[in-house]
Amino acid sequence: MSKSKTEIVSDLLADRLIESLSNPETATPGWAQAALRFIKDNTVAGEPMSVTEDKMKRLKELLPFKK
Repeated sequence: MSKSKTEIVSDLLADRLIESLSNPETATPGWAQAALRFIKDNTVAGEPMSVTEDKMKRLKELLPFKK
């Protein structure tokens, strides 16, 4: 089964957020806010929608606060 355009874009955005939050030189409050919003927008009833659970877990680990 091929991915929809939305799933592809969400996957790429998750990768970019993980990359930015992993690097101390680019991990700014703005990126943390974007990641938090991305997690909130892509989670329904505690389960990720179009992004793999591993990527969502990694994003939550990289946030400077507990989510």
